[in-house]
Amino acid sequence: MTLFERVGTSFKECDAIGIKTCREMEGKFCEYVEKYFRKPLLTAGPVLPNPIWARLDDRFDRWLGGFGSDIFYFF
Repeated sequence: MTLFERVGTSFKECDAIGIKTCREMEGKFCEYVEKYFRKPLLTAGPVLPNPIWARLDDRFDRWLGGFGSDIFYFF
């Protein structure tokens, strides 16, 4: 039996699936795994803090603004 077959069989036979990730970062992947295997998914990854909505220091704002907005297209 190959490793792929072992993992597939264990996912089919288990009661729940645990993955080291967090839903805030990989929510669509988590939903896909739950839907595909029809099992609850338990995440054990990092917990992200709430974003801080503070005003950026002027010198950093000018420095970052010099790069243009097209640098952030891949995010």
